[in-house]
Amino acid sequence: MLENQDGPDDAGSIAQRVRQLLESQGVAKRQYATEIQRILGLSYSQALRKIKGENPWTILQLRAVAAEYGESAAQLVADDASQGSEAESPDGVARASLTIGGRDYECQAEIGGRLSANRSPEFVAIMSGDRWHVFPRDAAPAGEKFEVYRISIQVREISDPAVAVVDDDPAITEQICSYLNRTGFIAKGYTSYRSFLAELKSASFDAVIIDWLLDGITARYPIEEIISSAPAPLVYLLTGKIATGEASEVEMAEIIQKYDISALEKPLRLPWLVADLNRRLNQRRD
Repeated sequence: MLENQDGPDDAGSIAQRVRQLLESQGVAKRQYATEIQRILGLSYSQALRKIKGENPWTILQLRAVAAEYGESAAQLVADDASQGSEAESPDGVARASLTIGGRDYECQAEIGGRLSANRSPEFVAIMSGDRWHVFPRDAAPAGEKFEVYRISIQVREISDPAVAVVDDDPAITEQICSYLNRTGFIAKGYTSYRSFLAELKSASFDAVIIDWLLDGITARYPIEEIISSAPAPLVYLLTGKIATGEASEVEMAEIIQKYDISALEKPLRLPWLVADLNRRLNQRRD
């Protein structure tokens, strides 16, 4: 850690430079501790003591604060202190990549000193380039290892999937939307291609259920617009007019194959639709 090696006011001098950085970034004085708490993942009382200069700062912490505003940590530390590396004086909280089961997660890790032979922590950290990587101890690759005391992961809230339902029959649109809204989705109905495409320019959907024929016009163009949007939603092509000859089974098959979309026939089996939606959306998240 950056101990008070050159006098009792070292932590105070560093804290003053941190306060100056926050002020230059437009952070209100009363928000200094809250901002440090957010960036470093500390408790409010810990952040307050640091911003007052009562607790020492680590190089890792100073680099994290500087990086938050696109600045260099050199302006926050004395010349002699800035000569050390994160790996030489790690004791502190750092942003890191946690690898478990072949998957990486952004995290904040409280990293201690070099791992000694008589210590067996559950997780260890390895410095690669300018970034810490955290692994379960038994799965860590070769390299100099450091103890990890604590790991914090910010879990993103997964919102209910949004589904657009496009059909010129209001009764069908209402039926599908009502069922989806009761089963964990946010569904919105449209009775024309035009109204749906207008909203597609600004709205994002996880899935679209679209009728093949509306007022004698096929869904070819709307589907092309849907597929070209980013990120492209799942598409379910809906029809009830193959038996009557109004819908071309050959043309529909061409679209289904070209864009790898699913076909549904009326009347819909809504529980099956929901099961397939959940399965395919979960595959995308994985």
